[in-house]
Amino acid sequence: LIAQVRQVEREAVLDSDFRLGVSHALVRHWHERYGYAGEAHVVVPCTLGRAHIKETGPPTARQDALGFGQEDIVLVYSGSSAGWQSFALLEAFLEQMMREKAQVKALFLCRPDPQVDALVARSSGRVLRTWVPAADVSDILAGCDHGILLREDSLTNRVASPTKFAEYLRAGLPVIVPEHLGDFTALVRRDHLGTVHAAGLSLPRLDRTSSAERRRLASYALRNFV
Repeated sequence: LIAQVRQVEREAVLDSDFRLGVSHALVRHWHERYGYAGEAHVVVPCTLGRAHIKETGPPTARQDALGFGQEDIVLVYSGSSAGWQSFALLEAFLEQMMREKAQVKALFLCRPDPQVDALVARSSGRVLRTWVPAADVSDILAGCDHGILLREDSLTNRVASPTKFAEYLRAGLPVIVPEHLGDFTALVRRDHLGTVHAAGLSLPRLDRTSSAERRRLASYALRNFV
């Protein structure tokens, strides 16, 4: 099946009447790999689900409920723990951030996972993992300061449009992205939506996210991802 994918993709790209892509990077991939040169396509990034469009509550109450203090800088990863292709990258980033800044703590919103739970066990209380109903995720995110969306450098990630990007922004969180995440890396730089981090380079300076910045990012998400 895997061996057939490229030919099936070629036929889908070249023989379809119209194409839907999740990123302009994906359309460029069609140009480069399959010679697609038409205009019969539209780009629609992954957008917000209804649970994330609603207004979120006071973030300080969420942090207190999770055991985070008022001076903590909370980084959050929200999503599946299946197929941890980028966990080593994420783990190295978090451990270095926590070594260099005592206020940094991390929250994983995911199901139990051996790698995550091992990180929690050796973090001396600075990393927390929990799982909540989908309806509660946006409120929990609003109690954090930065959303983590680090991915390894692969073709899939270079053309991707992760739903979590819009969800983090809607919760008022600047997003930490790699240098190669679909259209979002350029968007983060252009519209000041977070931090672009390259593995092996110096860490970004992260602080508590102000109320004004939270409102700006949340409004940006509603204008661009609904």
